[in-house]
Amino acid sequence: MQNYLLINELNAREKPKPIEFYNKLAQETVSKRDLLIQWLIQNTFQQKISLKTIELAVLYIDIFLNVQDISEQKLQLLGISAFNLAAKFNQKGIRRQTKIYDSYGNGMYQDLEYDEMEIQLLQTMQFQLNFITSSDYAELIGLNLQDEKIKSYFLFILVDFQIYKYQHLELALAILFLSDENTQQFQPKIHQISKVIQEVVNQHEKLYEQEDDKQSLIQTNLNEKKIKKRIKNRIKKRIKKRIKKTKALRKHLLKQFQQQQLKKQ
Repeated sequence: MQNYLLINELNAREKPKPIEFYNKLAQETVSKRDLLIQWLIQNTFQQKISLKTIELAVLYIDIFLNVQDISEQKLQLLGISAFNLAAKFNQKGIRRQTKIYDSYGNGMYQDLEYDEMEIQLLQTMQFQLNFITSSDYAELIGLNLQDEKIKSYFLFILVDFQIYKYQHLELALAILFLSDENTQQFQPKIHQISKVIQEVVNQHEKLYEQEDDKQSLIQTNLNEKKIKKRIKNRIKKRIKKRIKKTKALRKHLLKQFQQQQLKKQ
């Protein structure tokens, strides 16, 4: 009964998602949003960041995109700034900014740009950083967020607009249904959402497998190139040694010949 009351309280506090904005966007733009969220998760989840922090960062991004125009060059700046705000708000002991570097180790943005983007985010959200997310409902309906499989479901629903449009409680219930096949009492809508989540999870898993295969192939090619280069260098060294020995032998023979000629004279 208490959990039921808490769920009702969360429902009352939950703010509507900016769905209409995304419905008006071209599919290409929505895909860029999804790719940004995927990039953000891949680059921050290894930092022992809680699921709630990442969910908040995604909400900050969506709220900002709902009312502000931003160039494609600044999308990653928006993503990492939203993450920094969410981490400062929701994670204990985190005060410094996470920054983005290119493949050469150079910073992609100036310190001032990070600060300005965080200020823009705060102003856009009217300094409101606390939002209801799907994971808030998780424990109330019996989901264990320490389970890696369940956590992965919650992460997957963040990166796809077709799932994003559903309410947080509906998404949490759909994940509960996915994690327990015996829960047959849910409404058909929940079954439908859970199927969509499963399809997207399968698609992303295939993409990750393909990416892993590509990386393995690239690594194999790099290893082959390194081996060929080593063999080539060894051959060069051997040739140089032989040339050096040949020159020394010629020099020695020439010296002997000259000495013999002197003796004959």
